[in-house]
Amino acid sequence: MTNPNKLLRSYGTDDAKMIQFSRTTKINLENNLAEFTSFDPDMDASFVTNFETTIDAIASFSSDNQLIDVQVQSTLDLEEKMKECRDYFQNMKYFIEKSFPSKTGTWAEFGYNDYDRVRGRSDSMILFMHVLFEVSTKYEAILTAAGFDATRIAKIETLTEELRDAKSLQEQSKGLRSTAANDRVIKLNELYDLTTRICNAGKAIFYQDYGRHQLFVLPWKSSGASSKQPVILHGVVSSEETAFIDLPDLSKESVLVLTNKGSEPLRFHGENAPGVDSGGGIIIHPFDSQSVTFESISEDPTSATILNVSHNLSGPGSPEGSYEVSLTE
Repeated sequence: MTNPNKLLRSYGTDDAKMIQFSRTTKINLENNLAEFTSFDPDMDASFVTNFETTIDAIASFSSDNQLIDVQVQSTLDLEEKMKECRDYFQNMKYFIEKSFPSKTGTWAEFGYNDYDRVRGRSDSMILFMHVLFEVSTKYEAILTAAGFDATRIAKIETLTEELRDAKSLQEQSKGLRSTAANDRVIKLNELYDLTTRICNAGKAIFYQDYGRHQLFVLPWKSSGASSKQPVILHGVVSSEETAFIDLPDLSKESVLVLTNKGSEPLRFHGENAPGVDSGGGIIIHPFDSQSVTFESISEDPTSATILNVSHNLSGPGSPEGSYEVSLTE
């Protein structure tokens, strides 16, 4: 089975510029509507209304705030349940050591040697809690005699199921965001195609009127106009760190497609040195992508020559961030 191809933008500029140009084109279309309708009867008042609706829909869709909130809340719920599991194990250690004094081999059965490695990883913590329940059941009589009874042991199984459910909800929210990000690129391309159709008509209508002809000329190169092959880089960045992304021929006019391929939000920012973090840039949420100019994400565009990515929006010890950067111009 082959992997699906990544959906690419049809245009060679940043998302914000394309959307704004579409808004300007809508105004120019309205101001010259009689000529457009005469040229193509489909381009009438209702066409303008539908065009405006399309622009407003993609502008609203681009914010994606509701889905971001859903994922943020599911992540917070998962972390809260992780903490509950960690706290329960820490309290349980008193009874384990009371039941098996100085028996470090038995302590290892309860996960003492694994805890530090898994305490921050939800998948591993689910397995840890499952094993903890099984071992506790194995030694139920001894633990009960020490004061950790069957009700407390059953609580381990309950916490394991609750943690598994919280993880599933978080994964579901990630899938919704991944689908939404793909759908947004589809809508952006649809808007671009519609805008291009209007511009092509405008250039045909006003081919002898230089002033109005220029209103319908794209202010950027089309995505296929560049003879350069795109530079695509992948990388990871650890929690609380800032990584340097080495992009050749980077300038303030460069158009970048920034993609967050991991589960943690990342911040991309233009700087004048590797690893520097001036606090600006753009936040890209998990499984999302944005097309931007390097200038727009640089605190000081006159001196910025380097792209950095920071993984400092989540708590310490969070999973590695994963990104993709594409440079075509």
